[in-house]
Amino acid sequence: MPKKRLQRFAKLTQPDCHWANERPRLEAALADVPMGQVVWVHGPGGMGKTTFLSHYIQNNVEHCHWYRLSSSDVDLASFFEMFSVLVEDNTKVARPYVGANQSQDPTALSARFFQEVFAAMSPNTWVVFDEAQNLSERLTLSAILAGASRALPSHLTLVYISREPPPPWAARMQLARTWTQLGPEQLRLTGLETSAILASLLGRKPTKEHTLRLYELTQGWAAAVVLLAATPIDQLCPTQMVSLRAPALFDYLSEEFFGQLSDQEQQLLISTFLLPSVTPRIASILSGNKNAGALLQGLCNKNVLVQREADIRDTLRYHGILRTFLGTKDSFIPHEKWVLRLVACADYVEKEGDVAAAAMLLEEAADRKKLVRLIRSHVGEMVTQGQWRNARELVAAYQRLGPADTDPWVSYWLGVCELNTDTQVARKRFEYSYEQFRKPKTGDRSGAYLSWARIVESLFLESGDFSQLDSWIDKYRDTRSKLGRSLSKEVLGRVTLSMFNALVFRRPDDDELRRLERRLLVFLRIAPSHDVRVM
Repeated sequence: MPKKRLQRFAKLTQPDCHWANERPRLEAALADVPMGQVVWVHGPGGMGKTTFLSHYIQNNVEHCHWYRLSSSDVDLASFFEMFSVLVEDNTKVARPYVGANQSQDPTALSARFFQEVFAAMSPNTWVVFDEAQNLSERLTLSAILAGASRALPSHLTLVYISREPPPPWAARMQLARTWTQLGPEQLRLTGLETSAILASLLGRKPTKEHTLRLYELTQGWAAAVVLLAATPIDQLCPTQMVSLRAPALFDYLSEEFFGQLSDQEQQLLISTFLLPSVTPRIASILSGNKNAGALLQGLCNKNVLVQREADIRDTLRYHGILRTFLGTKDSFIPHEKWVLRLVACADYVEKEGDVAAAAMLLEEAADRKKLVRLIRSHVGEMVTQGQWRNARELVAAYQRLGPADTDPWVSYWLGVCELNTDTQVARKRFEYSYEQFRKPKTGDRSGAYLSWARIVESLFLESGDFSQLDSWIDKYRDTRSKLGRSLSKEVLGRVTLSMFNALVFRRPDDDELRRLERRLLVFLRIAPSHDVRVM
């Protein structure tokens, strides 16, 4: 095949990246690499590997041969022929290998080929093999790169660009200190680099808020920074990824990430994306795949969108953008089976202490009954511990399921969460729960007394007009006569305090006031909840 025609192929052409932004931090790392070194640059697609290296070489390296590996290179003869044309002056040296036999030892054959080719190259030349991840599934390609690494002389630099970590044969060079590696953590954009790219794309200096939101959302993923640069700032919210509308980015994910995964990997991600982080056990429950742990680990090893959770063993976290993208994909699991998996997984994560994850799964399963049980079991403790945000989110999961007859306990805890922000709305919820708890079918002595106590609290918070307390003092005594007062110390303490305050402001001469005062002094010592003792 004529040489000039071959040189027009993309696989033999170094990308022109003169437009790329400077990255001094990474450039300094390469500037310190001596000749005779193998440089392995690896990270998921869209990390800017090829762009950075091509830009660096254009500005700092005098001679470079760039070769993009592909599936066609599994044939040794074709590879040697193509590479011979690429390096021009070494074509005659390489010709004897054009008829290479696949049955020969490919690593040894490759090493002899590169030994002759490299020897004829000019000093300070860089040889770059792009898309080296293709070697992972093809032994011939792996042999080519292993042979090239072993034949590297001291006057050249050999660079591999890959989406995957170094292969096993690289260990020997790492021990010999002839190996340099740049991984995903080094390739991630910093805040300053994100700002510089934004300025370049927008033609103006971005605001600090714009840069910060984009950086938090993308977590230094270069492709996402570029494709989201023009997205309105109100959509760049890491905590509300559902608002993200990014067709170009989603198309990129479909082509460069999701479309390259196996069916099992795709199904695993679609099954587990509801949770921001997953363990192998959770992934197995949701996907129904016993090998889910191994699949997750494989995704983590070669992808920026699936990463290990810091300091938490066997837990992997999904990038927020990936979760939003996966939400656009149709589930492959029949609805009934999917609901059963969601509920089973919710039970498991609740036992593990992750109540928020359990609520998320039960909301997806639209299981109101189990959500009510979850609320009754955990919201009280959350409120006592001051975890208001978690408590609100838990009851909000029930609300988001849409109109329904509200469970009185859900109404009560909604009111508790709203008491300091919207007193009137909170009191209406307490009044509803109070009436429901007094009914025979939904009756609950503790619920009725707690609702009554919260109603009184709301009246004190709302204004200086305490006239409504009169009717609630009478209702308390009516409730006590009908339901009795066999209550826990916690409930009795709160009710006693509310009744004492009501009598002080409306009926200071009431005979019950002195008894309540003495009881409160006792509760100050014995109440199990610090919250009640402080109150």
